[in-house]
Amino acid sequence: MVAIHTDSNSSREWCRREVIEVRLWKVPLVVADCISNLDDRSFPYSGNVPVIRLDDRQEERIDFVVDLLIDEVLKDFLWRC
Repeated sequence: MVAIHTDSNSSREWCRREVIEVRLWKVPLVVADCISNLDDRSFPYSGNVPVIRLDDRQEERIDFVVDLLIDEVLKDFLWRC
């Protein structure tokens, strides 16, 4: 899963619930940091995962996000084996 972290992410209950479910089910997670101004408070359940910086001027970075997610999925598969 790719979690898109924006300025209003910490105030949205469903965003927090989705990350908690992903962590409970041990699904590979990558955080795309799209904060433009301020995040009121960090969300601890999205910690200890790869974070990649994105903004609207860097569309080519989407490839890096996909590559990072594939790496996480493969690492997860290898650990399960």
